[in-house]
Amino acid sequence: MANKQYIGISIEEAQLKVAVVEVENKKLKLKKIDLFSLTGPLKSKGPSMQRNMLEEPVGDDISNIFGLGEGEEPESIDIENELEHAENWNMTGDIVDEKIAGNSNELMIEQFMADVSRKRVNLGLSIPYGTALFQSMEIRDFDQLKDKQKTEAIEERLMSIYNKPLSPDHYSWQKRDDGSILVASFDGDIPLLETLDAANKFYKGRMVINDVMPDEAVLAGMVANNYELLEEEFTVLVHITNASSRIIFMKGNQIFNVLPVINEKARSNKLLNTLFSKVLFEIDRGELPSIDRIIITNPASLGNKARNFFQEKFVEIMVENFELNPDKIEYSDEQITGLMSHASAIGAAWLASGRDREHFSDYSMMPKRVKARQQIFKITWHSIALIILIAFAPVMFNQMIQERQSQINTLKSDINIVQLQINDARPVAAVVDVLNGRLNEVNTRLSLLEELSESSMRHSRTLKLLNDGIGNIPGTWITALSLQDNNLVIEGFSLYRDRVPRVSNLFQRATILRVNQDVIRDEIEGYDFAISVARIVGDESEFTPEVQIPPMELMSSEVRRQFMPDTTGLSFIRF
Repeated sequence: MANKQYIGISIEEAQLKVAVVEVENKKLKLKKIDLFSLTGPLKSKGPSMQRNMLEEPVGDDISNIFGLGEGEEPESIDIENELEHAENWNMTGDIVDEKIAGNSNELMIEQFMADVSRKRVNLGLSIPYGTALFQSMEIRDFDQLKDKQKTEAIEERLMSIYNKPLSPDHYSWQKRDDGSILVASFDGDIPLLETLDAANKFYKGRMVINDVMPDEAVLAGMVANNYELLEEEFTVLVHITNASSRIIFMKGNQIFNVLPVINEKARSNKLLNTLFSKVLFEIDRGELPSIDRIIITNPASLGNKARNFFQEKFVEIMVENFELNPDKIEYSDEQITGLMSHASAIGAAWLASGRDREHFSDYSMMPKRVKARQQIFKITWHSIALIILIAFAPVMFNQMIQERQSQINTLKSDINIVQLQINDARPVAAVVDVLNGRLNEVNTRLSLLEELSESSMRHSRTLKLLNDGIGNIPGTWITALSLQDNNLVIEGFSLYRDRVPRVSNLFQRATILRVNQDVIRDEIEGYDFAISVARIVGDESEFTPEVQIPPMELMSSEVRRQFMPDTTGLSFIRF
């Protein structure tokens, strides 16, 4: 099974940049990067996206603030002239048909999608830089507001900027650590999206747009995915193209601020000083507490000149050209030279794949109509499955009903059999009740007998042991027996002192408490003694012997009649 591929598309000046990635062994692999020259303006249904409010004129004011040297004046961008001399990509040779020529951008995109897959393509789109306005807003008690109130508060602020209401498709926002929110917004439609809609008419497969995001957010997501940025670390992204440049500030993995587009060409001698002054100005006015890293995401024709310039200006700060992390995405040696110039397209493809989505700031500008249109395909697929289930439902229900009816009939038959057995067993139940009654009576008598005869065996055997023993010890008499602390205390009189130990030796464990010389009957001299017996015999089971009950067949008929009821005439059921 082929790995799923994703296409990223970005527009820079009059060029269409595309990248194709695929997920291979849970890792992204860059399959292809390409560059096409547009044959004309992209399609647009509504008013063109306004960039004049986002652009910032470059003059001598900022340079004079920081004492920078003067250079050549920025030159205007003549897109029409560049388009006129651009090298167009021709997919079929010389296009002579006027209708085909009018749709050459759409056909070019359709041909590229067909080369990737003729069945389905998954796209991620980058809205050209400078299209979206990034505006910091502070709204009082924003966290306390409900979702609807938050939307109303943001749209009210945007109303003051655009002088007209914006739909939710035209803005997106994220909360920053300081409590303020950063809103990305634009006016008009997305020409690239409209062009893709037109190209989809020629494409035979299924085109799915997974996400649409401003180019600034795509670049920030690329840096967050390929670098380990600390949460409190401030990073400056400098992106230079032949016609203009831009600066993006990041805090950790999130966008902190985006400066307006700097309309100065790469070949201008003032460009690097202008970029430096912009960064320095943000630090000077307190917007940035510090800078920890500067990343050149695209140096254009300047090569390493931009990196060396910023390294000289910021000696203690790490300055580097943007590089892809090979642990996150694989690429070939042949693709290295085009990686930085295609960073936005690669980021859009990365975004479409859904991998590491948490590192992309959530500034999605995916129109609801596109989501709804693509949802139709999912509903249609589920509808087909539902129709199939409905078709098989009567057969399945009929089979289930028959199985349940068979189970019910079987259970009814079992109930009837059990009922007959219960009726046959009722006489036995009566006999059992009689037996239980007599058994309870016997148990009552046994309890009474046990209570009356409690310890009788122990006492009788103890007295027998003592009587037999004293009989063998002449001149010794027992005068008293008592219990003290669970011990048997024996008191007596002996003519001879040495016979007292013989009395204690009659028991397993006994202690002589006293032996006193005494006179009885005023003339017989002897010894009065007391012995405490802790253990009478070694084996206590002698006092509780087991009584063997003879089997029923050995009992006399008279005993059996006392405990067994008359069952004459009863029939028993064999289970």
